[in-house]
Parts: sequence; C-alpha cells; structure tokens
Amino acid sequence: MNIRFKNYIKLFFAIIILFNSKNTSILNAQGFKGYIWKVSVNGGLAQRLTTHPEEERYANISPDGKTLAYSASYEGPTEIYTIPINGGITTRWTYESETSSVTNWSPDNKIIYQTQAYNKLPDEQLVTIDLKTKIKSVVPLYQASEGTQNEKGDWIFIRPADHGDAAKRYVGGTARQIWKFDGKNEAVKLTNDYDG
Repeated sequence: MNIRFKNYIKLFFAIIILFNSKNTSILNAQGFKGYIWKVSVNGGLAQRLTTHPEEERYANISPDGKTLAYSASYEGPTEIYTIPINGGITTRWTYESETSSVTNWSPDNKIIYQTQAYNKLPDEQLVTIDLKTKIKSVVPLYQASEGTQNEKGDWIFIRPADHGDAAKRYVGGTARQIWKFDGKNEAVKLTNDYDG
C-alpha cells in the first residue's frame, strides 16, 4: 500500500487496517496517539478522521460502509463513539463509567461492544446498540467478550475475557475458549480439544 505517511508508521505500537467494500481502508494506529486515518486501498494521500489528544482504539467499519465505531476516553472512562466514514462530527453512544470496547458490528448495523457495566460481577458482557432507535440490548451470555454475530443470528464469542496473562499453553481455569450461541439453546464450546 502506498500511503504518504509511511514515515510515521515506525512510531506506532500497532496499526490495525480495516477494509470496506468501497475500496477504503481505515488505519487505527494504536499506541501512538491512536488517531484514525482513512486512505484508498490503492494508496494516495491519507485523511486523518480523528484529532482528539486521547487515544482512539478498536475501530470497526459498519456493514453498510458508512460509519466507523471506535472506543476512546475523551471525557473520562473509555466509551463508544462513531464518526461518518468520510469524516465529520463524532457521536458518543455510551455513558457507563466502565470501559466499553467496540468488538464488531452485527449484520443489521448495530454496534457490538463489551463492558462490565451491566454485570453484577466484574466480568465482561456483550451489548448491542441500535443506531436508529438508540436502544441498547444486553446479550444474555455470562463472561462473553470479543463477540460477533453472523447472518443467521448466531453469536461467536470468547470466554472468559482476557485476563492479561500471556503464558504460552496455559491450561488453567481461565484459559480462553471460543463459544457459539444460537440465541435459544445453551452455548456450545467450539474449542473442545484445546486445553489452553
């Protein structure tokens, strides 16, 4: 990819590159100010979408390609924001006083995020936000994180949430596993043969 700000890339801790169907890529430079940039997949001049001094993280492009959701701590705790894909005014969607991290979008254009705000225990839970009605819905799963939903409505998620331990081949009680939930029956572990 030929982007003109390539000299700055070595300053970033991690660059997350997202693509949408309109040949646009979004670059979320996490670790160095965390600004979000937009550039054509064919290269060219990058357009900076965010300018706030706080770090923007977990950027995700909506299924319709019009909106970018991300997490930022502009006014205290990390909350959920959106910005039009072509730039513009940001919109804050959460006021929860707990970290809210964007994980994905649902096929019907709802933001999926994880937070501890709706749980009585200190565990992550998945929540969706309908941008049209502004209604939040808690996904009825305990300790679910980093979730996504497919076209059939099935949830794929990880449990438990990341505990920050990077031990190789950890096999203890908090080993992260991949699960599937169809919305009706009990969730099924997809990583049955993996200890850790």
